[in-house]
Amino acid sequence: MSLNPDECYRAICARDVRYDGRFFICVHTTGIFCRPVCPARTPKRENVQFVESAAAALAMGFRACKRCRPEVKAGAAAWGLTDASLRRALRLINTGALDHQTVEEFAARLGFGARHLRRLIRASLGVAPNRLALIRRATLARSLIEGGDLTMTQIAAASGFSSLRRFNDVIQAEFGASPTTLRAAAGRTPRGSTGETSLILGSRGQANWAELYAFLRARTIPGVESASDDVYARVLTLGDRQCGVALSADGDQAVRASISGAAIAQFYELTALIRRALDLDTDTAAIAKVLRSDAVLRPAILPGAELRLPGSWTPFELSVRAILGQQVSVKAARTLAGRIAAQFGERVRMQGMPAGLSVAFPTAARIAAAEASDFMALGLTRARATTLVRFARAIVNDPGLLMPSASLEQAIGRLVALDGIGPWTAHYIALRALGETDAFPASDLGLRKAYAALTGHLPSAAELETRSQAWRPWRGYAAQYLWTYLAHLELGAKTSDVAA
Repeated sequence: MSLNPDECYRAICARDVRYDGRFFICVHTTGIFCRPVCPARTPKRENVQFVESAAAALAMGFRACKRCRPEVKAGAAAWGLTDASLRRALRLINTGALDHQTVEEFAARLGFGARHLRRLIRASLGVAPNRLALIRRATLARSLIEGGDLTMTQIAAASGFSSLRRFNDVIQAEFGASPTTLRAAAGRTPRGSTGETSLILGSRGQANWAELYAFLRARTIPGVESASDDVYARVLTLGDRQCGVALSADGDQAVRASISGAAIAQFYELTALIRRALDLDTDTAAIAKVLRSDAVLRPAILPGAELRLPGSWTPFELSVRAILGQQVSVKAARTLAGRIAAQFGERVRMQGMPAGLSVAFPTAARIAAAEASDFMALGLTRARATTLVRFARAIVNDPGLLMPSASLEQAIGRLVALDGIGPWTAHYIALRALGETDAFPASDLGLRKAYAALTGHLPSAAELETRSQAWRPWRGYAAQYLWTYLAHLELGAKTSDVAA
């Protein structure tokens, strides 16, 4: 986003929610930075400066406003960048890529030099890569301080700090208050719980939990997941440890996560996983505005109902869903996935798991050790069972196949090289498992039917692929709108088994 100071100031005077998360206001007279919707008195025009990220404001020495809590939107705004490599880098930093490797190693993984990476990120956000990673840790720590029941020592470990002293110093520097002061102001009393812990995950703009929940509910795998009363829960395996996660709305712009069974040191990884799976760091209103400019897509994008693009809980699980979903409905694929989980998944061992959860989704190693005939007995066709086993064995041999690539084209190329994986499956895996938001499975019948409903013409896959070029770099979001539009047409409801 190119910031127009006059437009930004008009937005904060109106407290326009459409701009929330798209820029931040630094007030020089107070040293505070705020969101455009902050309820505090509007500062004078000559006293403010506008920046594109909370990270930039923090790097400039401004402290977060205690009323509007801008730090909950401190993730790097990868959605707003035009350079594909930079978007990919920031998305990975948001999910903890710099926690266990140097900037040089990270840049090499992306296919360019560390100096170039630093220059790209500083030019876009005004901060260094490591600074972004530090802000991310501090933001998680604050959410645990104010919304959880862990002790400060536990929070320091959970948010990736090497020592309690470093944790205290960073929180004081970033938020202008000590951890104990922040907790007291939030009215929390530490219990040092090692059972269930709740934390609030802020979203960029409206969370739109209703649509996220509907999407997740339609795809729940029995035993692995459950969905009732607007609460989605599932079993996750982190390392050799099982944990349970229950998600629900917390107002319009946040999701509450109740976590049970996770080790303290895993909270950092777990919160990044949840944010990525729910697409919480994307400004969906900004993307919708771009896509709504297309005459064909416009009727499918309702104002105030901007869609998020759900990701995956594990790339392998999503890939299995994609293979099972080849040319069948979501309901049929869900049934098959439930049978596979029941047969090959590891039983839940821990106490206190959310109700209805009994098994973890099987690992690639478990499926790779089986034979195609084992899956044919569960209802898979011979071709699909063979593809599933071969795919699992390929992942066991080369886990890097399901890691982010330097480009969408590279990701698709690696996937279609595998037996039984065609362009539809490859694009779907890239879209939901690898975070490639420009992936677009043009041969999908649902997408073609949705386009036909909007235009009166059923396009071929090639025609739809050509037409989708106008929606770059957000073709994945365009697909989500088309799928949802078709679901509404066919069932007159918010969700449908025909949605992808």
